[in-house]
Amino acid sequence: MMNANDHTYDEPAEEKVYTQLASISNDYRKYDDLKRPGSHHSYFEPQPDPKPHHVCKDVKIKFWIAFTTVIIIGLVAGLTYIVIRFRYNTEECIKAYDSGNAGFRISETRAECPNDWQTFDNRCYKEFPERRTWFQAADHCRSIGTDLVSVHTERETSFLINNFTQTFQWIGLSNYQNNGKFVWSDGTILNYTDWRNNEPNNFNNNENCTHLFNLYPKKWNDNNCFMSLRFICKMQVYPRCGPGVWIYYKDSCYSFNTLLDFDFTDARSFCRNNGSDLVIIGSKEEYNFIISQTTKHQGADFWIGLQKLRNQTYIWIDGSHPTYLAWGIDEHKADNNLCVKSSSMYGNWYGDSCSNQNRVVCEKRLLV
Repeated sequence: MMNANDHTYDEPAEEKVYTQLASISNDYRKYDDLKRPGSHHSYFEPQPDPKPHHVCKDVKIKFWIAFTTVIIIGLVAGLTYIVIRFRYNTEECIKAYDSGNAGFRISETRAECPNDWQTFDNRCYKEFPERRTWFQAADHCRSIGTDLVSVHTERETSFLINNFTQTFQWIGLSNYQNNGKFVWSDGTILNYTDWRNNEPNNFNNNENCTHLFNLYPKKWNDNNCFMSLRFICKMQVYPRCGPGVWIYYKDSCYSFNTLLDFDFTDARSFCRNNGSDLVIIGSKEEYNFIISQTTKHQGADFWIGLQKLRNQTYIWIDGSHPTYLAWGIDEHKADNNLCVKSSSMYGNWYGDSCSNQNRVVCEKRLLV
């Protein structure tokens, strides 16, 4: 009967790092079948022999079997001890590495708008002169991590009209779906409107999108979504993520190392040397953002900051428990590896030996 702390051969074999498990020669593979000499299970069961000179031979065989059994039991006991110590020491190394960096802090990033954007109430705004349909404009804003502007106060409307003086610009309000109900494309609530007189009028039953109307009175007007107009994008204040190639998304900066491969420990060191750490994915939305970047590099797998403890539970490297998981089918049930990677091919997560080489997703969160 196995105790809770015992391990099968497969577990240490799959988690070996730079060594191989000791093997037992073929002569000893079935030591469990060896019983005391004379039992009906013995490989060398003595047979009655009326000749006296065979007595010594029987004694030698019995002694050889007993001696061999003792040696095999000793080898197995030693092997079991080595396996248990190896697994224990591996986990202790991981714990020591983390505790040794307990004082590590991701460097602070300051929040500012890019040079060609304008700031208002902790938000960034930019008018794009290219003329696009409402749908094309929305797609362009989203492709750069923003959205068509939503407007929530009279002060914000005044800011837009005074700073973006072209005649018409798309904003993010539309009712082409939602049963004719106007909604903002960025998902914020509709708590303020500033329509021109008799608007929205849905002229010819074909006006489902909204733009600024910068002729007196300077207010909002509904229009055909397929008109080509300028447009205004809006985003939260952009953080200065620091040197290097970083992508800002919802209060975090992300770096996708697509050139170098590291084992798990070196991957953390790589991120920390850049003032960040391995990515912690807390939601479906963040997961979608991550795979939108990693799937650009088919065939590469990326370390994420998820690890498995000895009690088979998973935690993020900051000690928090997962609130969102994206395992491949049955992956978390069958896998015995301690570290986790994200596949660029399928977008799912898979266990992997911590000593294997993968690429890296680093993250540093904006301190607000």
